[in-house]
Formats: sequence, C-alpha cells, structure tokens
Amino acid sequence: MGLGIVFRFGGTSDGIDIIARLCNKYMGWTIGRTVFLADLFIIILSLVYLDIPRAMYTLVTVFIGAKVIDLIQEGAYAAKAVTIISDLPAVVSKEIVLKMNRSTTLFNGKGGYSGENKEVVYCVVIRNEVRILKSIVHEIDPHAFVIVNDVYEVVGHGFTSDEHKPL
Repeated sequence: MGLGIVFRFGGTSDGIDIIARLCNKYMGWTIGRTVFLADLFIIILSLVYLDIPRAMYTLVTVFIGAKVIDLIQEGAYAAKAVTIISDLPAVVSKEIVLKMNRSTTLFNGKGGYSGENKEVVYCVVIRNEVRILKSIVHEIDPHAFVIVNDVYEVVGHGFTSDEHKPL
C-alpha cells in the first residue's frame, strides 16, 4: 500500500520504480504490472536456490502486491467500456438507453474480413452493470460480438458519485 501511495503522488523508491514509470509513460503499462514483471524475472532466476513451492508463494504475494499498487495508484473505481458489433445496432442502443438509462454512441465501422459497413455500439457502464448489458444484447442479438474493456477514469454525466449509485 505504501508503494501505491508513493507512486500515486509521483515518487519512486528504487531503480525498478523508475523503469516502471518509464514503461507507464512510453508503453502504457501500469506501474504494478512492470514491478510484477521485474519481480517475476527475479523469481525465475531465484529458482536456482528456491524450491518451487516457495517460488509460487512468492509469486502470489508479488502478484497481490502489484494489484494493490495499481488499485491505489489508479483508484478503486473502475468502469467498463463495452463495444458491441451487432446486426441490430439501433435496437441494441435503444434498449440500453431505455432499460439501463445509459447513453450509447454509434460508430461507423467496416468489417476487415467481410468489407461490410456496420454501425458499432459503444457504451460505458459501471462494473456492476456489465452483466445486465450483456443480457440485453444477448436477448436482442445472440450472435452479437461484445468486447468489454476496463476503464479507470470516466468524467461526465452519469459517472460522478452523487449522480449514479452502483446497483
């Protein structure tokens, strides 16, 4: 937790932290991920004198530490961005607006394989709403292609703590 606080306010504590900051800036990796990968490399090298069970316990501990670093640095709030490719984008969009009170955006897209023009539905929801959104989409178009991505910061209507409470 202490490292997460140090990173959140722009500090570092040793050489790996500086590498982690550079990876974050130029490659988009989280600091926790970079620290985890560096520690993983060290654990693998340590297998020369560590037994497998100790290495595995160490790996689990390092993984949890990396997740805590990212959680503290980026915040506990995480939304989900959902991209939906469906043959019925207007219907999917309308149902999301009606049933979830969430806005959607329709993008023009073109299939890379088929060359077909399609509208793509894009929506950002809180983590608890993903299951509801997927069930709405599946109800309308069971063959829809649904992509869910993590979002760590959302600014705008419907995403401030007073305006929208989790289900």
